[in-house]
Amino acid sequence: MIIHCERCETRFELDDARLDGGGLSVRCSHCKHSFWLDAPDASVADAVELAVSEALGPAPAVVEDLLGEPATELGGDENWEFAEPSGEPGDLEDCLGAADLFDAEALQGEVELESDAEPPTPEALSQDEFLAVPDALDELETAPVRLPDAQAAEPGEEDIEDALAALSAWKPEAEDPPQPTLPVQRERPTRVASPPLADRVEAPELAAGLARAGTLTGWMAVFFLIAVGLHAGIFAEARPRAALPQISELGGYRLSELRTRWIDNLYVGPLLVVSGRMLRVEAPRATPLELTLLDADGVPLGGRGAALGPALAPEVLRIAAPQEIRQRQAALAAEQAALDPGESRRFAAIFAAVPDAASKLRVRLLGE
Repeated sequence: MIIHCERCETRFELDDARLDGGGLSVRCSHCKHSFWLDAPDASVADAVELAVSEALGPAPAVVEDLLGEPATELGGDENWEFAEPSGEPGDLEDCLGAADLFDAEALQGEVELESDAEPPTPEALSQDEFLAVPDALDELETAPVRLPDAQAAEPGEEDIEDALAALSAWKPEAEDPPQPTLPVQRERPTRVASPPLADRVEAPELAAGLARAGTLTGWMAVFFLIAVGLHAGIFAEARPRAALPQISELGGYRLSELRTRWIDNLYVGPLLVVSGRMLRVEAPRATPLELTLLDADGVPLGGRGAALGPALAPEVLRIAAPQEIRQRQAALAAEQAALDPGESRRFAAIFAAVPDAASKLRVRLLGE
C-alpha cells in the first residue's frame, strides 16, 4: 500500500497486514510529522484491485524458445539463389512495349547502319530539294581554284618586306600635328637656399674673429655667474664681526672656544650669536656674566649687553622674537653661572642689533 505524508507529500510503502486492527499511527521519516492512517474498507480494496486487473488485461502467454525446431527450419532458407525469369506474360519487356529495347546487338546494328548511310537518291528527295541540288553542284564547279605559284616568295618574306616599307614611310608629324605647348626650361635652376660651397666659405679673418668673439662672450658669462655666486654666498653673509679674545677670565670664570655666527631671524633679520665654553676656575660667589660690544678704540657702544645663557637650538633662534630670547637668556644666566670649581658648560650670547663700528667684545658682570 502506498501512503502520502500530509505535510511534505513524501510517498511511502506500507504493508497492508499492519492495518488489520482498523488503523495505525505513522510518522514521516522525512519531516517527522505524525498522523493517523485508517484501514481501507474491504469493498473499496477489492474494487481497486479489480479495476487494476481490468486495466492491465490478461496475462500474456508463455513464449517458446526460438532456438528450437522452428528456428532450425527457418535457418535453412539462408542458402537461396535468384530465380530464372519465367518469360510469362506481364514481364518488364511487355510493360515497356519492346522486347529488344535493351538488346546490345540490336543497338550496335543500328549504329552501324547509321554510319554506313548513303546519300539520298533523287527519288527520295522532294521536288524543292531535288531542284536545289544542281545549283549547289554548279557553285562547287565554278569556284576558282588557286594553284600554288612556283615562283612565289617563301611564306612570311612578303609580309616582313611590307612591314619594313610601311615603317620607313611612317611620319609621326602627319598623325600628330604640332600643337602650341608651354615653354620648357632646359637649364637646371640654381638653388637659392643652398649656394655652392665656394660661396659659403667665409674669409679666414672673419671666421677667426667670430670664433674669438664667441669664446670671449662665453668666458664673460662664466665670470658673471661666478661673481653672482660669490656675492650671494659669501659677500651677502659678510656682516660686521667683533674681534673676540681667545681666552678671557673674570670673577673666577674662564671663557674659551669662542666663535660667532649669523642666524636669520623671522622678525629682525640676522642675529649675532656668540658661543663658547664657561669654566669655573675659583670658588668665589657665583655671578652671572654678559658680553658687551666695543669699537676699535675699546669704547663701549650704546645698547645693552647680552647675558651668557644656555645654548639654544638654531630653530628657536629663527622663529622666536628677539625680546623673548633676551628675557629667557637673562633669566637663565644665574643658573648658567652656578658651577662647581672645575666644572664647565656651553653658553650662548645673542645680539639682535649690531652697530657697524663694533669690532671687539668684552666680558663683564651682569648688571655692572
